[in-house]
Amino acid sequence: KLMKSMFQIGSAQIFSTLMSIIKMKGIAIILGPSGLGLLSIFNSFFNVGQQVTGLGMKVSAVRKISSHHDLADLSNIKSVLFIAHMIQGLCAMTGVWFFREKISILIFGVTNFSNAIGIIGISILIALLNHTHIALLQGTQRISDLGRITILGSLLSTIFGLLAIFFAG
Repeated sequence: KLMKSMFQIGSAQIFSTLMSIIKMKGIAIILGPSGLGLLSIFNSFFNVGQQVTGLGMKVSAVRKISSHHDLADLSNIKSVLFIAHMIQGLCAMTGVWFFREKISILIFGVTNFSNAIGIIGISILIALLNHTHIALLQGTQRISDLGRITILGSLLSTIFGLLAIFFAG
């Protein structure tokens, strides 16, 4: 069972990495080097915001879920985790949205990117809500479902990300 799980997760991660390479190559072709650098700055801001506002709850939730096998406990943990991530995500989204111009000036020196930074705040909320479901899959050891979600997420991210960048420029 352990080898099967390792193979499933490993395969999903390899596929995800390949999709990331394809996506970055497509972005480099569409936007050029300066656009790729700008996207990297946005991605770094997103990752920092997600880590700071997540407060490590995903890791502790997986630990808590894996130690409880009662269905009522899991339902309670899921509800608490969802509500906590919703509150954290809404706080992050609101904070980033209201301070987007100041953040843009701090990062870029101009306010031209304030709307893009505001959209990143919304993305942080969505990512934190996604952490609830990922933690449930990891904690209940539904490895094959986690692998499928990883593959589907990376494929859809590549397709829609490239289409959005192509049409938005």
